[in-house]
Amino acid sequence: MNFLNTLAWWQWTILAAVPPAIILLYFLKLKRQPIEVPSTYLWSRAIEDLHVNSIWQRLRQSLLLFLQLLLLLLIMFALVRPGWRGSEMRGGRYIFLLDTSASMSASDINPTRLDKAKDQISAMIDQMKSDEVGMIISFSNVARVEQPFTDNRRLLQTRLAQIRPTNRNSDIGEALRAAAGLANPGRTSQDATDFQVADALPATLYIFSDGGFTAVPDFNLGNLEPKYTVMGTEQPNNIGITQFTTERNPEKPGQTQAFARIENYSDEERKVEVTLLLNDTLLDAVSVEVPPNETSGVPFELSEIESGVLKLKIDSQDDLEIDNVAYAAISTPRLA
Repeated sequence: MNFLNTLAWWQWTILAAVPPAIILLYFLKLKRQPIEVPSTYLWSRAIEDLHVNSIWQRLRQSLLLFLQLLLLLLIMFALVRPGWRGSEMRGGRYIFLLDTSASMSASDINPTRLDKAKDQISAMIDQMKSDEVGMIISFSNVARVEQPFTDNRRLLQTRLAQIRPTNRNSDIGEALRAAAGLANPGRTSQDATDFQVADALPATLYIFSDGGFTAVPDFNLGNLEPKYTVMGTEQPNNIGITQFTTERNPEKPGQTQAFARIENYSDEERKVEVTLLLNDTLLDAVSVEVPPNETSGVPFELSEIESGVLKLKIDSQDDLEIDNVAYAAISTPRLA
């Protein structure tokens, strides 16, 4: 049994003094009524009645005192808010954190890391009992609550199926704070005597990610019990475009410079064909060799381009295709 104290120590002190005060008042109000008797034979009886002043005798003979003390004890018991709580409330409480960052589109596991994670979460939802609730949070560089707590397994499956990959990086901090806010509610103030806004509700936190996020400093899981499932290999076979920018020559507005950065995430040197297109028309193509776990810069000098959309792509068969293409827009230069 668990208790939630709602009174300060001095309030409990005053309340604890009430039962002795009630008992004391019962003895202070004890009055004897003079009665004339025809014989002294009854004096012995009167002497025996003096034992009424005994505490236990008095308590045995006063039903009203007993009821008053019982009511007071029930009030005191209610003020500590008793209740039974096991490790779960309403069955199990599950929070599913699903990484949707760009790296989760890697195909080092079939079909992709994200699809595999969704399959595992779907199987867990199917195994949920009728008294268990689940919640789904997706995250990349921002977190999104896809479905709040519900025991509707069909609704959870629908929301899970609607999750799509992104081309963003990964930051789990916001997702963890969203999950912790449900399991570790705050207080009405910093005063320890003030009671909580809501009771803390323990939950199991299932994290499905490839681990491509940074550590979250000074974070306390509190009532969350984390279970981390790593998706994919630690080092996928991948080379991708990590930067693609364009800039007009300030001295010659008709000329445009484009710059790309290609990063090799594998442990072997890679040689790729880099192609640049304007509105799907080929402008330039170069071969680039990138050392293992390093980057290489690729500059392009362009001229006589008024406006359009540049498309940069690399010819590579790797585990992550989403970073093999990048776009940049070129607008008409402003007249001075």
